[in-house]
Amino acid sequence: MVLFMKTTGTFVDTSVGWGLKIPQVCNEKSLEECNSKAAWKTTNNGASGIDLMRIYGDECERYLTDYAGRVGCFPPGFAPAGQRCVAQGIGCSDSTGSYRGARRLLMSKYSP
Repeated sequence: MVLFMKTTGTFVDTSVGWGLKIPQVCNEKSLEECNSKAAWKTTNNGASGIDLMRIYGDECERYLTDYAGRVGCFPPGFAPAGQRCVAQGIGCSDSTGSYRGARRLLMSKYSP
């Protein structure tokens, strides 16, 4: 899955939700397709973390970080306190039925 995100916020690595305010996401194959198809979907407020459950349900397409407005991992205890990770929905769970860290995730910043 390719996921593009755009926001009016400023990226701050140490802030909840990376400081991104009301991010929008698109999962088309290219940025051009996202813009030409008006395929952007609004997520929750980045001040509470980033959670794509409202858009994709609790499946593999769901990515979440800084759950409940705290810099950290979900579920709690997945990583040391204060360490951030990105998890995927329960539909991508491991054999124990637990949430897992996102796999094959590449983040980059685009500035037009």
